[in-house]
Amino acid sequence: MSFPLKIWPREQNKSSQSAKDRRIAEAGLTQDMSTTGCYFSVSRALAVGSKIAMEIQMPPLEGIPEGTTLRCHGTVVRVERGKAPGSVGIGCKIDHYWQARQGARPRKIRVA
Repeated sequence: MSFPLKIWPREQNKSSQSAKDRRIAEAGLTQDMSTTGCYFSVSRALAVGSKIAMEIQMPPLEGIPEGTTLRCHGTVVRVERGKAPGSVGIGCKIDHYWQARQGARPRKIRVA
């Protein structure tokens, strides 16, 4: 099952990026997900070691009828040519995430 996501680079050297570039989200789809990482496809490559912010839209599931949004910070650990033309596969280690269900207070969860 794949879920829609948005990613934003979180470069340490922000002077190398314009403020406009830091606000642009890249849309993609997850292909594999666990509590410690995910693999997704986007249209442009990211450097291994890059820090990124992600927002993953989870659909309604049993026990979570309204769905949920995961907001994550992670590190790119793998980059490869995607299965579809013009796509790039990204493997990312999730450093921590927030679960933001509708009407619920977000809580930060650190991944070991």
